[in-house]
Amino acid sequence: LPDAAKNLIAVAELKLKARRVGIHKVEMTATGGTLEFNEDTPVDPGFIIQLVQTRNKMFKFEGSQKLRIVKKTETARERLAMVDGLIEDFAREISQA
Repeated sequence: LPDAAKNLIAVAELKLKARRVGIHKVEMTATGGTLEFNEDTPVDPGFIIQLVQTRNKMFKFEGSQKLRIVKKTETARERLAMVDGLIEDFAREISQA
């Protein structure tokens, strides 16, 4: 498949994973992006707070439901991998609760 088709499939898979952890919107660009959580997300708010506190150069709060990612990425594949890893962290946190 062409890279554009592979990226489209990867984005669809990422959206499904995001919904499972209570994220209803993901926006990413080469300079960063946001994850917007549902009000009833199963992710512990304390986990998100700890994430922001320990990696404050990469993550910031933007309102009560949004997590801003402040990290430059070169390619769409790199952005997808970064968000996928973050969603996996949230899923692990949920399963440990």
